[in-house]
Amino acid sequence: MAKTKLNINQLHAIGVDGIATDDELNEALLYHKSDINAHSQYLTDGDVYSRSSGVPWADITDVPSILPVLSLAIQVPAMSGTSIIPFDNTSPLITEGTLIATANCTPYSVNSKLIIQGSLQVNCGTGNRNLIISLFKNTVCIGAVVLNFVSSTRPTVFPFVFTDLLMGKTDFGNTVSYTLRFGVAVRATWYINKMVTAALNGLMVSNSIVFSEYV
Repeated sequence: MAKTKLNINQLHAIGVDGIATDDELNEALLYHKSDINAHSQYLTDGDVYSRSSGVPWADITDVPSILPVLSLAIQVPAMSGTSIIPFDNTSPLITEGTLIATANCTPYSVNSKLIIQGSLQVNCGTGNRNLIISLFKNTVCIGAVVLNFVSSTRPTVFPFVFTDLLMGKTDFGNTVSYTLRFGVAVRATWYINKMVTAALNGLMVSNSIVFSEYV
């Protein structure tokens, strides 16, 4: 089969599914006829070929997924506490802070990666406090994020993203427990999805944490 020269935009334009019809190729070439540039690739028999060597760059089926193979959403209930996670040069401990979410995951493949993301509406009875979310893989802390809370009269959104890029390589075949804990660096009363008055604050109850596995 003859090689047809296309650029990346043209590949996206025809919605590559491994094989493009002559009509699809002609339409793409007419639309992009002035856009043959350094990003050009070759498409033939379902493979993308490098422009310089003609060696298969990647089989269509080998392209990493942009959609999760597993996604779990956990709604965080309204809660409050005074637990502490120190803000210093040491890693948080599994005994510090308060549990806010946990999920068990058995990697789908050796290439699995985990992304944990979410946002919490937070408040604190005392201003100028560091609020901390820590992530544990089994009992080992693998990440922590800090938000400096300025004023006790202003509920604040606390967004966060954690990644475990080596989940599949190190834990394939095993079940891994991921735990998120929340605390304040210097003792004060903190609130999640609540006002300082302990009354629920509208949209605060809808916050959730999403665990997504990619391969």
